Amino acid sequence: MMKNSAIFETIVKTIASFNKNLKLLILSTANNDTYKEIVSKYDIELLYEVFMDRNYTDEGFLVPRSQENAVIHNSTIALNRIKTLIKSGYLESVNGKKLEIEVDTICVHGDHEEAVEFVKLLRDIL
Repeated sequence: MMKNSAIFETIVKTIASFNKNLKLLILSTANNDTYKEIVSKYDIELLYEVFMDRNYTDEGFLVPRSQENAVIHNSTIALNRIKTLIKSGYLESVNGKKLEIEVDTICVHGDHEEAVEFVKLLRDIL
């Protein structure tokens, strides 16, 4: 849905036909304008999710898990990224590009050994 605006619009249209009070949680990217434009036609609100334990491409999408550097395992790096996001409004891509990203919610994947530690650190700074 995040890479195909027709699929995204179909989902938004379906939500609007069901209940306009529902909010759609999406991956926050470096460019949310297309998504905002689509939801404005249907009067749906978006919530923007970022990932504490995942790296981002220069385009603002998650690095595919098929690539070695997709998941961040170092708690200091992960925590500092979120602190920067909260303080300065950006995350750095895997290549060091500053990605200005909106955030309403922060996800930590539970499928790696550091997940519980990451959640505890996140709780402490929030």
